[in-house]
Amino acid sequence: MRDVQRERDKRNVTIDKVGISGLSWPIQVLDRSNGTQETVANVSLSVLLPRDYRGTHMSRFIEALQRHSDDLSMPRFLRMLQEIRTDLDAESAFGSIAFPYFIEKAAPVSGLTSSMVYECRYEGS
Repeated sequence: MRDVQRERDKRNVTIDKVGISGLSWPIQVLDRSNGTQETVANVSLSVLLPRDYRGTHMSRFIEALQRHSDDLSMPRFLRMLQEIRTDLDAESAFGSIAFPYFIEKAAPVSGLTSSMVYECRYEGS
């Protein structure tokens, strides 16, 4: 089968960002108390393609996310973006990830513990 995305585009038009956005994805993040914590992230990943590329393989974003979803700490997230950039032969790669993070906290008066949610987000390129 012909790989249309890898064919050269003679129109000389840069595609600013092509990718996926608003994807809900299960991930694990580091947790000081329990080692790791499972949560669901809202993920957006994109690349800047050279002028002579017609498009990209969207499945490569999902493949990279799958390889790294067991640890999406900031260093691993940035490594994943580098892999995406390299895999897609793109000029640059961008990503953002937002997820709820839960921490057990004790109430000041009663001492009862409860989960507090913190909305976390990081971005990289």
